[in-house]
Amino acid sequence: MTQEIEAGAATLSEAPTARRAGDLLRDIAANRFALAAAAFLVLMALLAFIGPLVLPLEPYKTNLSRLDEGPSWDHLLGTDQSGRDTFARCILGARTSLIVGFSAVAIYLVIGTLLGSLAGYLGGVVDMIVSRTVDALLSIPLLLLVTVFIAFLKPGVLTVILVIGLLGWPPTARITRAATMSLRESDFIIAARVSGLTKNRIMRGHVLPNLAAPLIVVASLGIGTAILLEAALGFLGLGVRPPTPSLGVMVTEAKDPVILRNSPWIWMPPAVLLALLVMAVNVVGDALRDVLSPRQGGTAGL
Repeated sequence: MTQEIEAGAATLSEAPTARRAGDLLRDIAANRFALAAAAFLVLMALLAFIGPLVLPLEPYKTNLSRLDEGPSWDHLLGTDQSGRDTFARCILGARTSLIVGFSAVAIYLVIGTLLGSLAGYLGGVVDMIVSRTVDALLSIPLLLLVTVFIAFLKPGVLTVILVIGLLGWPPTARITRAATMSLRESDFIIAARVSGLTKNRIMRGHVLPNLAAPLIVVASLGIGTAILLEAALGFLGLGVRPPTPSLGVMVTEAKDPVILRNSPWIWMPPAVLLALLVMAVNVVGDALRDVLSPRQGGTAGL
């Protein structure tokens, strides 16, 4: 979460931004690493959500005659200890990761933006309560918080989404509060107050639209964090329950030293795919941070 706070802080001081959509797209297109990462994410999303409908994937089917088998034409990435196709399970595991990442971040963006903007604009008691709550939650590692809460709930995809979403909002709230406090003293906000606009209209019409840049960066980097959290929970046995495919669960099913040495096709594909997903999300997040920051402009890719 520290990465999200630093990334958001890099853009909040420059709001509001008047850069046109065409300029932003041109700057992003100049970064070839970001384009490749975005293309990879789009490809994985298509495979994860549309692939099972058009491809002959059978992630749940067991074949006792082909247990722990290496890659072949029938099973491109081999089979696991139960004879299930590793490629098919990786595709559905990626879908689980993407669903958790995007859904959890959407939840905590709403909570963090609402609380942070109210604290930054209203100040006083509201600011004190929100700030102290944020300080308390940030003092505890998010993985520990999520693990404790999930231990008392029924494990599953929905539970993981809700717990990460409901506990991951403090960094967003802190960034939003700082940006709102900066905007509150801007000339256009003062002019809106003098003209008689209500606080509600000022928040909806002037403050929230100018929080878009830092929030986009926070969201893009937060998705990677949420994906890693889901995988870590699966590795600890507290996340998605088998037989539902999960990249973290697939890795933990192969933690036996013999399997690690002799059957790399069981654990390596989900581990590599997990790393690529998180890296791609972070690359896109870094590119968005660069193009949304007027100080840095749109940095051309290598």
